[in-house]
Amino acid sequence: MTNNKKKRIFTTLGIILFLIGISTIFIVNNNLKEKKEFKNTQESNNKEEKSNTHKDKVIENKEEEKVEKENTDDKKDNSSTNKTSNKKPTSSKNTNTNSSSNKPSNNESSNKPSEKPSNSNTNTNTKPEEKPVTPPKEDKNDTKRKSMEKAYGIKIVYGNEIGDYKPKGITPTKLTSESDIENYLNRLNTELAKYPKGFFQDFNKKAMPLTIYLIKSANGSFSGFTDYQFMNNIKMTLATDYNFEYTIHHEMMHYIDCYLNIVMYPKTPYEEYEALNPKDFTYGNATTKQIYNMETNQRGAYFVSQYGSTHVAEDRAEVFKFMTARAYAPTGCFEKDEVIRKKAEVISRQIKTYFPSVTGSTHWDRFIK
Repeated sequence: MTNNKKKRIFTTLGIILFLIGISTIFIVNNNLKEKKEFKNTQESNNKEEKSNTHKDKVIENKEEEKVEKENTDDKKDNSSTNKTSNKKPTSSKNTNTNSSSNKPSNNESSNKPSEKPSNSNTNTNTKPEEKPVTPPKEDKNDTKRKSMEKAYGIKIVYGNEIGDYKPKGITPTKLTSESDIENYLNRLNTELAKYPKGFFQDFNKKAMPLTIYLIKSANGSFSGFTDYQFMNNIKMTLATDYNFEYTIHHEMMHYIDCYLNIVMYPKTPYEEYEALNPKDFTYGNATTKQIYNMETNQRGAYFVSQYGSTHVAEDRAEVFKFMTARAYAPTGCFEKDEVIRKKAEVISRQIKTYFPSVTGSTHWDRFIK
């Protein structure tokens, strides 16, 4: 390589390095300049914010001073007014015989001291004095009723709870006296306890729930009524103004027969029972001798009452009420070889056969053992 060529190369490299150095210095200076401008801008903004804050505080202080001054002026005015009103009026030098002229007119201000202004700052948020809470009165009858409903699996209603229901189409007199309700709930409980445990659950398993309606009376039309128009909602109405215990068991036999008619189908509980009546006998045509007389205790009777001789269902209900409600057995009614005793035995046997809850001796078996 010649010397001239070498010189050209070195010269070119020198020029390139020089240009690079110049470019670097220019870029660094620009960066420093931008940083300095940014810093100055920030400082300027901070000064402006401080200045605005100071101005706001000055304005607030002036407004507070103005409000305080106005309040002070108001107090001075009020004080001046009170002083003026409390001054006594000067007496007049002119004498006037008319006494009314000395009285101030309605349009003149009175010399009486001004009334104290009402305190408008009364605390309206004061809580009223809390009164002790009185616990609700316990309904003993309702508690008793619910206990019975749970024990027997039935429903009991009374008073206005019966609603518009009219047994036999008759508007009943409702039982509303608390003492009467308590009395008849207790008596009803005593009679229901005579049935085996689980007895009423046997009905419920056949979808035949029972609701007992306690009423005072039904215009003397009946003492009890069992409404089985709807077998899934059987209603038993008991009037308390009559022989309550007898009525319970009479109507209960109607309820039992509803059950037996279902479980014994296609047979009925009446066929074997009616076979014990005299030949060619029809209900509603009984003679006096065929109806049991409790005073004479005659033998050979077929029916325990006149009402029992009117229909087979009423016959069974009357016999069953004698079996269950009576405290003692009539002398001749349930003696051996008597037809009424045999009718009682048929009823007892049918109940034991078709009610799962009846497994041994029952309360109504007392007179036929």
